[in-house]
Amino acid sequence: MLMFLEGSRQLSIMRQGHRYNASVVSMGDSRCLDLALIQIEGVQNLPTVSFGDTDSIYKTQAIYAIGFPFGNGISPVEATITRGIVSNIHSEIGRVQLDGPINPGNSGGPVVNDNGDLIGIATSGRGNDVNFAVSVDKVIAFVEAYQNGIFVPAEIMVGSQPDDGSLSENISFDGRGIQGLFQNQDSRFCGDGSLADLYTFEAKAGESIMLDMISQDLGSFLFLFAPNGNLIARSGNQDRNQAAVILEKLPQTGTYTVVANAAAQGQTGHYQLQGTQPILVENGAIYSSDRPCFEDGQRCLSYQFQGSAQQAITLLLHHADFDPYIMLIDPAGEVVSQAPTDRQTTANFVLNQDGWYTVVIGTSQPEESGNFIVSVHDTEILNPQSEVSQR
Repeated sequence: MLMFLEGSRQLSIMRQGHRYNASVVSMGDSRCLDLALIQIEGVQNLPTVSFGDTDSIYKTQAIYAIGFPFGNGISPVEATITRGIVSNIHSEIGRVQLDGPINPGNSGGPVVNDNGDLIGIATSGRGNDVNFAVSVDKVIAFVEAYQNGIFVPAEIMVGSQPDDGSLSENISFDGRGIQGLFQNQDSRFCGDGSLADLYTFEAKAGESIMLDMISQDLGSFLFLFAPNGNLIARSGNQDRNQAAVILEKLPQTGTYTVVANAAAQGQTGHYQLQGTQPILVENGAIYSSDRPCFEDGQRCLSYQFQGSAQQAITLLLHHADFDPYIMLIDPAGEVVSQAPTDRQTTANFVLNQDGWYTVVIGTSQPEESGNFIVSVHDTEILNPQSEVSQR
């Protein structure tokens, strides 16, 4: 069905000889959840269909597919009804297999039982009476996600029975971990069928966050989506007991979506997801054209953060493209620490006074340049488990 809608957000709807403007407000992926949610303009009190119960679907059950096969060339306003049975139920991929004819034009049409209750939406056919419909539980989850303002990536097939009865869980950034569980009824990535859980949080542009996920049972992957739906960060490890970590300065104000993902199809088990708010996160780049800031010609960038006396902080440097030199300066202008260091490093300090501190990241050699990520954390709530993965 979506192959007719992809790339288009505005369309026309025909009903009883009348044409209405409509817009696509939510869309899945034709290779995964072949559904689109359409809002019709200028018309109210449309007839509705009752949702059936997925648990009541069974093999050999009589079904009826409604649609306009091959464009129906007979009448532009009258649908065709075909009868068949349920051949199989593929709950892990959200499909009901049918033996009733589903031809081009049937896609997107309802599949109902003897009571007229919706049990699926026609999506594809392979000939020889092997056809498929998106099961009603996936339809309900798709609609509820939109109604609740939850962004679901197109590559995700929402699960029908989330762990706590809701489509997503809220993440807090106070350092308290979420104990998650991947089980077979959870959401899935369509490409490889690996299990996924959805989380959301509200944030303002410019705020810094750190997310880390780790499991003794499986490999861990994390994906962070901005309020506009763009993927802004990802991280992953295939091995157990190796964390996926996202460290990001957020670009927009709004609701962010986090996808926690098992590394491979068939992996189930427990995991821990933790959110913290770093004191500072900066993605920096030192260019060969920058003005030197040391006598020997090395270039640098500096960042400030506010601290208090006796506060324990952890400074993390990630993915430096050069051999770095780090300096920490206190509010009085005194150098607390300075030294060359590794390209991936952790340093701990106890601050000596209240005020604004300066972190200087420089190159060890004048000819060096490149990118890096620097972050400063309150040591008491930081739970470092792994290096931050590249985007």
